[in-house]
Amino acid sequence: MFVRFIGVCRLALGLLIVASPRLAARLFAVPEAGAAADARFVTRIAGNRDLILGAVLLLAPAAQQPVLLTACTAVDIADLLVALGSAGDGLGRRAVLANVVAAGSAAAGEFWALDRARTVRRRR
Repeated sequence: MFVRFIGVCRLALGLLIVASPRLAARLFAVPEAGAAADARFVTRIAGNRDLILGAVLLLAPAAQQPVLLTACTAVDIADLLVALGSAGDGLGRRAVLANVVAAGSAAAGEFWALDRARTVRRRR
């Protein structure tokens, strides 16, 4: 059930980012990223990633969910590392903190769901 919730959240976030990259940029504490057309284009690419990952999680049979959760966790850990790496690269503290919290929370939730899915599978 939590896997479906993660899927819905990723899908909704992806749709938001694709539909309104300016709003998404403000939510991720990088409002300037929504100002230029090329930045909005790159933002939409990230939105597509979350939209597809969310849709796949929602549609996947239970047996495939651990593999997909692993992929989602890896993506969010990579986002976390990018946010941390951007700290000394001109990105403001607020933006770094907001994105570290967002990516870290997502990865932690997915890791928990992955562990839970594997535990349930072993019991069967």
